[in-house]
Amino acid sequence: MENSQPTRGKFWLIKGMMGGVLAGAVFALAEMVMNGALGKPFFGPLRMISSLVLGRQALQPSFSLAAAGFTGLLVHAVLSAVYGLIFVSAVKFRKKEYGAVSFLTAAGSLYGMLLWLLNFYVFAPLWWPQFTMVNAIWNGFAAHTFFFGTVLGAYIALVRNASLER
Repeated sequence: MENSQPTRGKFWLIKGMMGGVLAGAVFALAEMVMNGALGKPFFGPLRMISSLVLGRQALQPSFSLAAAGFTGLLVHAVLSAVYGLIFVSAVKFRKKEYGAVSFLTAAGSLYGMLLWLLNFYVFAPLWWPQFTMVNAIWNGFAAHTFFFGTVLGAYIALVRNASLER
């Protein structure tokens, strides 16, 4: 029996959010590892993301790491889910080649790079200048492009292929 269009659309919205959260988790872990490798605080990225809602005081070592960490994880998961939802909504599956693993992985990588450019060079300087203090290559370009975008695109491609096999 063929799935109805609303159910199929809902399936993809859920998978987009799940892919966003998965890619966001990979991204956050990569950010923390890169931060440590660069000689910066391992939990710095969680403090940074929590500063979106808690303010710049979340960046201070005297601010509760538990509060900053929990808030950072929660905010990052929500943003990642929204970004995953936007990605899956933007990618069209009407043509067969648009569903290819290579296309979706490349599209995810480009999407991650676009997020980096918008977030770091448009939004951060305007509203969150603390984000301009991070390493633009490792914590910016590499993390957003490969550890978020590529992971998101590959996840959506794999889910798509698995759903076609049913």
